[in-house]
Amino acid sequence: MTGGNSLPHFDPGSSILIDNALTSPDAAKPAFDLLSHLTPDSIVAVTYNQSADTFLRQWRSQVGTIPKFARVITVGRSMRSSATQLSQQNIVRPVKRLDDLTGVQSAVASALDNATDKTVLIFDSLTTPLTHVSPTEMISFFSFLSNHLTDTEAVGYFHITTRVSDATTVASIQSLADAIVERDEDDWLVRPSVEWISESLSADLLFDVLRSRQRREVLRYLLRATEPVSLDELTTTIAKRESGKQTINRNEYRRYYMSLSQKHLPRLDDVGFIEYDSPTSRILISKAAQHIEPFLTLAEELSER
Repeated sequence: MTGGNSLPHFDPGSSILIDNALTSPDAAKPAFDLLSHLTPDSIVAVTYNQSADTFLRQWRSQVGTIPKFARVITVGRSMRSSATQLSQQNIVRPVKRLDDLTGVQSAVASALDNATDKTVLIFDSLTTPLTHVSPTEMISFFSFLSNHLTDTEAVGYFHITTRVSDATTVASIQSLADAIVERDEDDWLVRPSVEWISESLSADLLFDVLRSRQRREVLRYLLRATEPVSLDELTTTIAKRESGKQTINRNEYRRYYMSLSQKHLPRLDDVGFIEYDSPTSRILISKAAQHIEPFLTLAEELSER
């Protein structure tokens, strides 16, 4: 973990989550003191809590000269507050609705694709859209942007106020970021995020896999196991949990055994959540999936709505 009043230089393609750690309305605005070291050739900004004029004015005063390529995507603001003159200069891209993640996603992707050389994306608030969209929509949105940053070799800085956001959703987003920046008294601390399962595993696929209650139960049990589990032990445990019975009969056992061995375990193995040795019928959680707990909790909450 590193600390200080400015951020280190991150590798191209990185997604950096900045926790403002404040609860006031002004909390979810760019921490320009952290960004003062940046010297990008292009900037792309997404602003929910301030106008394009305000963002660019603060950039000039606290970071430096505005690069030749600059795009500011203002969300939920009228054209007047989005700076009509800047729009005519091809700088501002307005997105009218606060819940329009598709519009924001499209505008950001287009800007990153057209940016030149060293590019940074500044996202002034994930907290604001989280009050207008579902957790799964936000996680899928963040996953898309993270992947697009990798594709375009840009670096993204995403501000979030964790104290006023759902803890499970925040933990899920944090696990998708490359690094997390947090306030510690007068300094900022940088800590790496966890390694995730696979770059090819999208948020949509993740929640599709976790939609099944039986798969969630399997993963929860394996997360708490200290050694590989036999298929017999897993079958008996899952059958008892789902049926609510202390003992199960032969037919019930066979039904769960077939469901696990032929459907759910191969699926979890395919996406890299578990290591399933079919010949020996031994199962263990994969190393990468050790950090899947927040997604299990979130998937459980969503299934109950």
